[in-house]
Amino acid sequence: MLGDVYVNVQDGNLKRTTVTGTGVQVKIGVSEKIADEPIEITNSMTAGKIKEMLGYSPLADACMDSIENGAGKVYCVPVNAETAGTISEVQHTGSGSGTVTVTGKPHNAYTVIISIIETGTTNAGGMKYSIDGGITYSDEMTIPEGKTAIPETGIEISMTGDFTEGDIYQVTATAPKMNHKELLSAVENLKNFTKVFEMIHVVGATEKATWAALAALAAKFMEEYKKPVIFICESSEPSSEETAEQYAEKLINDRKGINSIYVQVVAAWGYYKKMDNREVLENLAGVITGLYGAAKESQSVGEVASFPIANDKLISLVPAGIGECIPDLDEAGYCTVRQYNGLEDYYVTNAKMFSAENSDFRYAEETRVLNRLVRDIRKAALEKLHVEIDMSNIEASFARIQEELNVPIDNAVADGIISSGRVTVDVNENILVDEEMNAELVYVPKGHIRTIHVNVAVDNPYNA
Repeated sequence: MLGDVYVNVQDGNLKRTTVTGTGVQVKIGVSEKIADEPIEITNSMTAGKIKEMLGYSPLADACMDSIENGAGKVYCVPVNAETAGTISEVQHTGSGSGTVTVTGKPHNAYTVIISIIETGTTNAGGMKYSIDGGITYSDEMTIPEGKTAIPETGIEISMTGDFTEGDIYQVTATAPKMNHKELLSAVENLKNFTKVFEMIHVVGATEKATWAALAALAAKFMEEYKKPVIFICESSEPSSEETAEQYAEKLINDRKGINSIYVQVVAAWGYYKKMDNREVLENLAGVITGLYGAAKESQSVGEVASFPIANDKLISLVPAGIGECIPDLDEAGYCTVRQYNGLEDYYVTNAKMFSAENSDFRYAEETRVLNRLVRDIRKAALEKLHVEIDMSNIEASFARIQEELNVPIDNAVADGIISSGRVTVDVNENILVDEEMNAELVYVPKGHIRTIHVNVAVDNPYNA
């Protein structure tokens, strides 16, 4: 066996019953901007710069949400779409007789509006267009003749006939969907990525098969690649034809049979006003992964005082009535978003993981701390490989090693992410024969108040 440092994580020691962090992340999503290496995005970039680097794509949208909500650095991996986006029929409002045809393979979800601002035919009348439902418009232009591409969108328009000022033509486009095989290949390739990252956000709705595959890959990243990581996935999009209860029941059934402390699925969809002022229906995983960037590893992103999602950014949750289903989704292990009576903003309910019921690592903050300790203790232990042991003073030799292995634990205590901890080295080793050293790391995590009970009573001072 080749020499290395092997870390074994024990779960269940807490005996639970059934009753400013780094936050560096990788995002994998559909984009037309294919690259050989992950594209680095930082919080110093504007929305325009992010779209320039990632295209007008779902990957860019998720990246903007994370940067806006606290992420400092994101490495983006664009992948090809398996299923092309769709384009609806053109809806015409007004009295003009001109026709508009919209074709192509959209790079993202768009609401395209063509507004006629001057009566006339092609090459004579005037128009402007919007791809965000009328929030922003292009410069005014002459109505083009023939097929014309809307830059960076994958959409083309053809206009014929007589157009009348004030007429509106509108279509909606859906985003393309990721290729499952390419996704898993992109994840596997990250084993050779030399930058340190905490989590991998899979951009776009995913299903049970993907969650199960990522749970297996997470174990492989920990045990074989020595890169502990959290996978953040997005639940399927609610259908306009199903009720909140039907949607929640489907998700609860999909959750069964998957247990991993390294997989989180965000089951929160809503209309969100983005960094570039578009208001879109999206999964809120991009927002939540941004909050992880603003939180230290042990800090819950559900902390009410620290991590509100403003109600002028998150306009509403969907489907209607989903708030009534959040307790069941939370119990099933999904990460959700809620409102509290008396508060206007929105908050993460619990940063739940798809862990087993009695796990010590039910929340992202617990797995984040674990992963940091694993990374740090392994790095410290690697420096002790092939170190000499003085057989005339074995205890002193091991004591020095133990002291140095405790440095990352002391740092974790100083950073406030654990309450206490210690590494103990077993000095009763037959080093001359086995050439192995055993050590044990035990730590006390931070506690979190997740429920508060307040008793209220009237006091009569005369009763004294």
